[in-house]
Amino acid sequence: MMRTLPVSLCLLLIAGLVSCTPESEYEQLVERELSRDVQMDSLFLGYYFGMPLDEFLRHSLELNRNQVITGGAKIIYKPEGLKASATMEFYPEFRDREIVRLPIDVLYDGWAPWNGHLAADSLIVDMVNLYEEQYNTSFISHTFPGDEVTSYVDVQGNRQIKIYPIDSQKVRIEFLDLTAQERSP
Repeated sequence: MMRTLPVSLCLLLIAGLVSCTPESEYEQLVERELSRDVQMDSLFLGYYFGMPLDEFLRHSLELNRNQVITGGAKIIYKPEGLKASATMEFYPEFRDREIVRLPIDVLYDGWAPWNGHLAADSLIVDMVNLYEEQYNTSFISHTFPGDEVTSYVDVQGNRQIKIYPIDSQKVRIEFLDLTAQERSP
């Protein structure tokens, strides 16, 4: 005669197996970096996590006067260190009037369907290499739940940098303060 296990015991066994699933390299990286309790607030061009809106506006005005950036509602910046001229467009996300996220869209200015060497798949490699040098780090590849594309991601302390293609010409670079949600009310 065959005996069956009670449903509650089966559910307990399944829960145990699921909880034994190893963490991804990304999850291990986030856990390790957040446990260091190190604040890495520096972004680029003097912007930083926690920068108040009024200081952001003053700083942007000064960068605009010095012709480092242009724009207003969307800030435009021409990065150096890439194989061709490129344009970055960005505007930070604020929570409680402080920067918590900075999404940047970047594309090579000479992109065209016939210029494959200036397409997003080439640009993403160039941006990862540039940022590895600038931030003294190494990116890992990771596919986030719900995403259809693989991202390159780095976490240092609370600062996450995520780089991924938007389409055949544009790449998104996203700076995110992983501790911002802990600080919000």
